[in-house]
Amino acid sequence: MIEGLVRDPGGAAIPGAQVELIREETGVVRQAPADERGEYRALSLEPGTYRVQAKAEGFIAQEREGLELSAGRTLRADFNLSIGADREVVNVTGETPLLSSAAGDWGGLVSLRRSWLSFRSTGAICSN
Repeated sequence: MIEGLVRDPGGAAIPGAQVELIREETGVVRQAPADERGEYRALSLEPGTYRVQAKAEGFIAQEREGLELSAGRTLRADFNLSIGADREVVNVTGETPLLSSAAGDWGGLVSLRRSWLSFRSTGAICSN
């Protein structure tokens, strides 16, 4: 899943902003319009590399490329759109997407705890 917020320069939500998610490997496009709180959510996405673009009338579109979505993970990509002609696009690169702290994303912690419990009971290092 990829989710996030679309806001204006003052931090207010942009309801109805259009968010497109393009899987770079296949070119498949998904639409996820922002709701009245400026939130968008694209569920059931296949793992892969995504390009996400947010746009709204009267604002400069913003795009993020190279977002790596792994199976069972949630990526967060928030957008702060600047006022301007809606034909312009700002490409944001070099940012690491924020990972969700949702319980389903804690697989690494479970694995680490399992290894620690195995080590405590046997004294042997477990590599799973």
